[in-house]
Amino acid sequence: MLHNWRIRLPLAVAAVLGASTIAVVAGGFWISIQNPSTLKDKDPVAARAVVLVRADGCHNPAEALISGNAEGLVNGVRKSIPLKLERLSQPATYAVTPQWPAEGVWVLNIKGTYLGRTTGALVEITRHKFEKESAKLFPREATAEEIEASLKSLARQTIAKNN
Repeated sequence: MLHNWRIRLPLAVAAVLGASTIAVVAGGFWISIQNPSTLKDKDPVAARAVVLVRADGCHNPAEALISGNAEGLVNGVRKSIPLKLERLSQPATYAVTPQWPAEGVWVLNIKGTYLGRTTGALVEITRHKFEKESAKLFPREATAEEIEASLKSLARQTIAKNN
């Protein structure tokens, strides 16, 4: 009988700890891409933004770490510029203002991390504007291949429009 408790007690403790860990991370976490016009009258920073990034999910997504880079092709040369995201008055929402040159084609690579989960987005930029339909959301960080594919696609579209 004593032998059974030596086996059962550690298993019971492990089951309880495992269940509490799953409960903490099971809530979900994602980022969304929003048009700045939704907040431009409520927040002056939003009025200068190209795009808004919002952390969403259970628990407290306002504690999420949001970062990003502007990835570009300028005259055939690959560029990467770290973005400074500005926190807005709306919780868990950040503004991305233009921080890259007007020349070339640009894709914003956004990454969100919270409670051990990572999510990402790629946002194509044309003339310091974005089309919400062009945003690609991922349940992970965007890969280098996905970034390159977005840049090449955007470059082809730009060439086609100019011809």
